[in-house]
Amino acid sequence: MNNFNDNLLLRAENIKTYFPIYKGFFIKKKTGYTRAVDGVSLSIRSGETIGLVGESGCGKSTFARSILRLSPITSGKVWFQGVNLCDMHDNEIRKIRRYFQIVFQDPYSSLNPRMTVGSIIAEPLKEHSIVKRSELQGEVFRLLDIVGLSSQMLNKFPHEFSGGQRQRIAIARALALRPKLLVADEPVSALDVSIQAQILNLISTLQKQMGLSLLFISHNLAVVRHICSKVAVMYAGKVVEYGKTSDIFDHPQHPYTRTLIKSIPVPDPGYKNYKFNNVEK
Repeated sequence: MNNFNDNLLLRAENIKTYFPIYKGFFIKKKTGYTRAVDGVSLSIRSGETIGLVGESGCGKSTFARSILRLSPITSGKVWFQGVNLCDMHDNEIRKIRRYFQIVFQDPYSSLNPRMTVGSIIAEPLKEHSIVKRSELQGEVFRLLDIVGLSSQMLNKFPHEFSGGQRQRIAIARALALRPKLLVADEPVSALDVSIQAQILNLISTLQKQMGLSLLFISHNLAVVRHICSKVAVMYAGKVVEYGKTSDIFDHPQHPYTRTLIKSIPVPDPGYKNYKFNNVEK
């Protein structure tokens, strides 16, 4: 692609994802659209960690699925390393998709319950011919090890694991293809609080070790502030504020951003007029 910054990994421009609304009992008529994503633009550079925050239903997950071509885009363009994903056919997308992977919110529903852990992790390796068949088992062992799981778990099924372990399996599967961009869609919201920190630390460590770019989707602002260098705030399908994490949290400009920050729980109930980074509670 001409005039494309080599350090720029992904660029989404004016993405719109609308879903039709139908009414009628016997004869369905289209009466309008739900504007899940309404003109969102975002750029992700190599090695960068961007947080995408907002309340439930604001369009965060739909935007992520749209830029990865997992959901249809009504209009807009997405470039990945200079290649326009919107102009690619399904077979072409399938080949390039190994370079951008997603970790879903619910690890149980994202794993095939009829497949063993070894088969789940080995499947993308075989599909994209990442390693030789003779090296397949060794690569699966390596991936289990880097996410903190034992090779003895190879022949177990997803229902035999805890929620945190299943999410580790999902991360191992995503990293099997050696992606350049990892999208983490609420990766810890379905986990116990005691396990959330472990998974977040794992994602952060692996990102640094592998040089990944990370789009981290969450409504937990404390987590986003801890691991993200930039933050985009979504409201009603639009990005209402974007900037460095410190600027967003210390000097929020949009009323919705200020409301989000004010909603962060204060651990000490004795402070009624507690201030969080210059934003009054």
